[in-house]
Amino acid sequence: MIADLCRLYHYSVDHVLSMPFGRASFLWGRGVSAERIQAFRIAAAMNGVNLDKEISDKKRRKRDYLAGRPSAEGEQIMKAMMEAQNE
Repeated sequence: MIADLCRLYHYSVDHVLSMPFGRASFLWGRGVSAERIQAFRIAAAMNGVNLDKEISDKKRRKRDYLAGRPSAEGEQIMKAMMEAQNE
């Protein structure tokens, strides 16, 4: 995993081993998080869930929330309230 990340960031393994720990620790952090996400993807696939789709849906819902847009369910509730008020 570290060798893959070294190639990704264009470092040689020897160069990373000679770095101070503070500078090289980002590779360790990236490697741990990448392994964790891959384990979650495998577990989700075993349970029939597309983890990447779930993550993108969650990000979209957060963007909509931060932008002040209501969800589809919220729009239906507001529409019903407006119709009831107009009657």
